[in-house]
Amino acid sequence: MVFVHGGSWTDGERGQYRFVGQELAALGHVAVVPDYRLHPDGRWPGFVEDTAAAIAWTIKHARDLSGDGQRIFAMGHSAGAYNVAMVAAQPKWLAVHGLDRRAIAGAVGLAGPYDFLPLDGEVTRTVFGHVADLRSTQPALVADGGTPPMLLLHGTGDRTVRPRNSARLAERLRAVGVPAELALYPGVTHAGILLALSPLSRGDPPVADDLARFVERVRPQSASAPRLSAR
Repeated sequence: MVFVHGGSWTDGERGQYRFVGQELAALGHVAVVPDYRLHPDGRWPGFVEDTAAAIAWTIKHARDLSGDGQRIFAMGHSAGAYNVAMVAAQPKWLAVHGLDRRAIAGAVGLAGPYDFLPLDGEVTRTVFGHVADLRSTQPALVADGGTPPMLLLHGTGDRTVRPRNSARLAERLRAVGVPAELALYPGVTHAGILLALSPLSRGDPPVADDLARFVERVRPQSASAPRLSAR
């Protein structure tokens, strides 16, 4: 399970999310928590490229980590969920590493921004304002039928990233034939959904349970499919 942290693409580092890695490990996963370049040092699409590189590294080193290379899941919160969704939605990000998206068994998004046009917030204008083709930056607009199955979790009390983002991505995925599960947790905030993966959580909201059910339901793709020709 590759977990990608949030922070509006401008803040955060993996050490702050040790508790998520520990909880994922307690749930039986081999947990990988990477960093990625942050704005302004890393401009679009640098943070997506770095997330793809972390997922590719995990796929290629799964056995070294006592993991299963056919059971790789990518998961993110907030901006990290966006990064994961972009890598899942388009083949080009993993193709750079000689991999097909089918190497990802499934993707999980916690409170992710997937459909935020027009750029009407300070953060999105700062991070994406220089991009000529803004539609190409929106997971809910570019996801296609090759996207891995996705689990989208969001709190209805989220005022940082509105739950309509997850609803619209789920709608897009279903329209192109991709299995997409959407769970909306009543009253849960943007931070609250992540804190559900902490030692203090009492299973409300049931993020860990929903994650476990999704992982169990999703079958890994054929071992013959994932890799493209090496570069």
